[in-house]
Amino acid sequence: MIKDAFREQIVGVIPAAGKGLRLYPKTKLLQKTLLKIDGESILERNISIMREQLGIKLIYLLVSDKKQQIIDALGDGKELGIDLQYVEVKDVKTGFASGILQLEEYINS
Repeated sequence: MIKDAFREQIVGVIPAAGKGLRLYPKTKLLQKTLLKIDGESILERNISIMREQLGIKLIYLLVSDKKQQIIDALGDGKELGIDLQYVEVKDVKTGFASGILQLEEYINS
């Protein structure tokens, strides 16, 4: 169990910037993390787990091409009980690590 004092400091990061090529053609028009499983998008499910099981209140979403779909679906996160911040990955071809590096200016510990 995570101690309550430490819990306040945890920040979530969800990579949602990939092109979803392995799920093509389902991802031709829809961003892969918005695909629904049992009536809930993959993103909503992950956010719910982070919020309820880890007590995370701030989540950074790494986004790219279809970022507007995600923003339209989730907004600022208030309806989900969290604060969502979007960080656009400049070039998804450079990989996951470079996307994470872009968070350096937002997360300092």
